[in-house]
Amino acid sequence: MTPMLRSLLPLALLAALGAGCSQTTVTVLTQGPPGRAAYVDAEARTLTLSRGVAVALECTSWSEAYSGPCRELAPTLDDESLATLLPVHVDALPRQLAGNGGHRHEERAVRGTADRAGFVLVAAAAGEGELTVLSQDGPPLTLALVVEEPPAPPTDE
Repeated sequence: MTPMLRSLLPLALLAALGAGCSQTTVTVLTQGPPGRAAYVDAEARTLTLSRGVAVALECTSWSEAYSGPCRELAPTLDDESLATLLPVHVDALPRQLAGNGGHRHEERAVRGTADRAGFVLVAAAAGEGELTVLSQDGPPLTLALVVEEPPAPPTDE
C-alpha cells in the first residue's frame, strides 16, 4: 500500500462509520520475492499471488459498534488445491532503540498482538478461486484469488 493510500484509510474508515456502514478489509503484510506477485487490489476485490509465494495478510473490521482487528477470524478457500491457509501470530517488533553517544532513548509504543489479526496464505497451484474472510465484527469479505505461474527463470546464453 502506498503512503498516500495509507493516509486515506482513516478517512475511508470515518466515511464508512458516518454512513452507518460496516466493512471488513484484508491487507498484505509481507511482500513477494522480486519478480513475484503478492498484492490485494481492494477496488477489484482481488488477491493475486505467484505460485510458491507465501504471504501474511491482516484483517480489520469496523462498524458503528466496533473498529479493530477481526475477532473470531475464519478465512476459507473455495478450492483448497490453489493454496494453503495457516493461522499466524501477528506481532509488532518494538522500534530499534536509537543510540546517541552511548545513551539509549526510551522505546516508543508499538501496536502489539492484541491489535492485529491475520493469517498466512501459501499459493500452491496456478488457477482462480475465492478467498472468503469471516469475522464476528463485520460482513464477510470475498476476494477473487488469482494464483499465477511464476515467471520462467532467465536462461544462460
